[in-house]
Amino acid sequence: MFISNIKVPKIVVFIYGIPASGKLTVAKELSKTTGFTLLHNHLILDIIFNLYGWESKEGQKIREKIYFDLTKSLIRENKNIIFTHVYQPNFVNYSGSSDKQFVTSIKNIAEKNGYVFFPVQLICDQKELLKRVTNPSRKNNSKVNTRSEMLKWFTQDDFTIPLEFPFNITINNTNLSPKKTSNMIIKYFPFSIYS
Repeated sequence: MFISNIKVPKIVVFIYGIPASGKLTVAKELSKTTGFTLLHNHLILDIIFNLYGWESKEGQKIREKIYFDLTKSLIRENKNIIFTHVYQPNFVNYSGSSDKQFVTSIKNIAEKNGYVFFPVQLICDQKELLKRVTNPSRKNNSKVNTRSEMLKWFTQDDFTIPLEFPFNITINNTNLSPKKTSNMIIKYFPFSIYS
């Protein structure tokens, strides 16, 4: 059972992986179990997409600024944070920033403020991803939600490349429930949140 009144280090749990790998579903379960604040990527991406489209340099700059400002604000509020993100090792956005630079900036903000940055990579077999991507819940946001879109993602980047940061863990959740995946994340926290 989660004990909310014990003193533990503050943490940014950074859940990343290819679309349909279960990032948001697992993050919701983790938030429910821990009480951590969930800042999932579509809270911001959907706003940017609707206002600017995907290919706007200005939209990309604003997206990054929102992420950084929200991270700083949640840290000032003393919140533990769960992020979700589609990490693309070779991606450079329209504003010229690489995905690695973006994630490193989030990590630096966290660590500068005494937080532990805990990256969690979710990987999943392609057959399962093609099954998951058509789940009706994926239509609620600007998510990849067709098999043809998913097949394109398989060729865009190598999503099995993990972040090379301390504490990084990789979980293959092909055959795991969101609850089991969440429990595995908690098991590997760099500290205990339980009594």
